[in-house]
Amino acid sequence: MDKSILGLAVLWVLFVTGSIGSVYAFSSNYFDDLFLFSRDSILAQEDGHHTVYLESPLNESNTNNDNNSLQFVYNHTGTLTGTVNCTLYLDGVPVNYTTNISATTSTPVYSNISFSEAQHWWWVNCSNGTDTDSSIDAGFNYTFNCIKYPQINYTNSTPPNDTTTTNTSIEINVSITESNLDEVKFNWNGTNYTIFNDSLVLMMNFDNVSALGENDTHVVDVSGNGNNGTWENSTTGDINYTTGKHNLGIEFDGLDDIITVADDPSLDGFTSGFTVSAWVKYDALNGVYIVSKYNATDNQRAWILKQQDSSEARIYVCA
Repeated sequence: MDKSILGLAVLWVLFVTGSIGSVYAFSSNYFDDLFLFSRDSILAQEDGHHTVYLESPLNESNTNNDNNSLQFVYNHTGTLTGTVNCTLYLDGVPVNYTTNISATTSTPVYSNISFSEAQHWWWVNCSNGTDTDSSIDAGFNYTFNCIKYPQINYTNSTPPNDTTTTNTSIEINVSITESNLDEVKFNWNGTNYTIFNDSLVLMMNFDNVSALGENDTHVVDVSGNGNNGTWENSTTGDINYTTGKHNLGIEFDGLDDIITVADDPSLDGFTSGFTVSAWVKYDALNGVYIVSKYNATDNQRAWILKQQDSSEARIYVCA
């Protein structure tokens, strides 16, 4: 290596000799009173070296696919001849093996193991039994971000696309699967309506979903605040699940069936108004409470949602 001083500049001349397929790298820094000259990680590769190229997923890309739907696509070129077999590596672990790969042909392969919602890295190693080559040799060691987007499905009672109707109202039933749901907006004719966000403090679907931890005595709050309910005072012992408008519902006997929720700061301190809603079908109208906030210590209720009579439901806020 030769260094020459040209005024204030510094000239580096790098002479390299070696065999075909060799890879070289050098790094240099020189400081003077006025200038910083830097050259980092310069990669020189001689022509004729066989390589493995990664095509998809691209480096630092995002995907919503899982191991059954995400294709890892690569190809090999150059001097790897004969029968070439290639191995897909994911996060340093071999996850699939493909035989008899043709040169300069895009080859898709799937991971045989599942991967989580996180950042992952992948590369491919190919061999013809004598020579071995990796995509890492050509600087291909890609990362991708697995992001599980919410799964949204329009289910029963939702009109099909492009439906014509004379009705003045329609019912749209949407099923959303997402473990960390933060916000849901419904767009109607270009206007967004927020129907779910962090202002929601309690929500129960009464569908007895075992994956959520629900059972015959436990009802889960799907708002994310953990205000789960416990079935109490029933003469039958267990929750009486029944067919609802959509999926399941709970039938109360009107005597002693009740779901209680422990007090929590998320249920207190409403100073600018609040909303309480419930989907109820009555066997008889007898003025019973639907839901209320109750203090068992002093037998006081802060508010009550009640079926007042055959024509209306009322909410009472107690001073």
